[in-house]
Amino acid sequence: MIVKKLKKNHAKSALLCSFATILLLICSLVGCTANSAKPISKTGFVLNTVVTITVFNERDAEYIPDCFKNCEEYELIFSRTNKNSELYTLNHTGSMEVSDDLLKVITHALHYCEISEGNFDITTGQLSDIYGFATENPQVPTEAQLSEILPHIDYRKISVEGKRVTLNDPKAEIDLGAIAKGYIADCLRDYLISCGVESAIINLGGNVYCLGAKPDGEDFTVSIQYPFKERTETITQIHVRDTSVVTSGIYERYFEKDGILYHHILNSRTGYSYDTKLLSTTIIGPNSEACDALSTLTFTLGLEKGLALIEDTDGYEGIFITDDMKLHYSKGARQLVNKKNDYLQVNAKEAKALMDTKTDYIILDVRTAEEYAEGHIPNAVLIPHNEINLRAEKELTDKDQLILVYCRSGNRSKSASADLVKLGYTNVVEFGGIRDWPYDIVL
Repeated sequence: MIVKKLKKNHAKSALLCSFATILLLICSLVGCTANSAKPISKTGFVLNTVVTITVFNERDAEYIPDCFKNCEEYELIFSRTNKNSELYTLNHTGSMEVSDDLLKVITHALHYCEISEGNFDITTGQLSDIYGFATENPQVPTEAQLSEILPHIDYRKISVEGKRVTLNDPKAEIDLGAIAKGYIADCLRDYLISCGVESAIINLGGNVYCLGAKPDGEDFTVSIQYPFKERTETITQIHVRDTSVVTSGIYERYFEKDGILYHHILNSRTGYSYDTKLLSTTIIGPNSEACDALSTLTFTLGLEKGLALIEDTDGYEGIFITDDMKLHYSKGARQLVNKKNDYLQVNAKEAKALMDTKTDYIILDVRTAEEYAEGHIPNAVLIPHNEINLRAEKELTDKDQLILVYCRSGNRSKSASADLVKLGYTNVVEFGGIRDWPYDIVL
């Protein structure tokens, strides 16, 4: 057994601007077959974030401009800061009849406020403002500032009667930043489907919806960023189709002051950043609006309660990363990770990242004894691939332990990984066919 010490990640002192926390690794972009369709994408800045729309059929490209036009129109409904938006008008008049779109999102948001008992609260926008997360000089608010603003932060100050929405506190404001992008992604999905589009990716600043499958019939692969590392470094990946994936993480918008990290997911009761021992939550499901809200809501609840909520929410799954860099999966999420082979396949860089998140693990070397004699991976457990069924259960006694299956021959490692799964091992990762491991760690 090889034991690895956990490496601590230190938060960067500089404020990072909000951007996608999910990286899309699409086959056609990183090495595809000759028969794959070429993706057609457009990226722009709207909804106060970076938006990318990708389609995989040339005839569908004509619908991309309409998607951006729709985003601009939704911004004039949901923006809290645009003086021409409907929500801005509501916040500054205190009561008005609203459009169907705004009514739906406010009503849905209040539902999540209720089920979280106020942990998810759509009146915290002013609190975020005084931190200045989006500015070059963020600051920790004074106690006087918090005492002035906290009494006006309470979702129960919002009432809805018919199409009329009323703010019962003149100093309260509604902020739909934790749910509106999800609603817009669902609307864009419905629009593309109505146009006959069968394969597309909608990415609203990390709020992702994968429409259909890739042109070759394979699932889309969505990788989740390794917290506090470069955006290209990922910690795990899932395989999905007709599914939304949304992550909320403390590394999206944060700053450090006097050794304390302040992030943008704020507690409406204390005025300070939530400390739930979580670094991020990723929610996977059919409705992007729900994923958007649940990603923030489950983060505020912490691992145990957040995971329990997702387990009780039909059709939705979650992946939670705790501050010790360990991954925690809902039951269905593990299946999405291992969807292709019932075990996880990664490249050498991703295997290294997995090892950095674990305090101990086993590297199972399934090469021949002669190759092993080279000492290429010292201290590994050697079981030749053709002896897995005879020796695994005697030598690998913990069936829940992380087992990294390595072999220069991809066929041997695949065979060994599949056999381990059949034997009941639940945490198998195969990264065979890699030369000169562990130094080959660059994609």
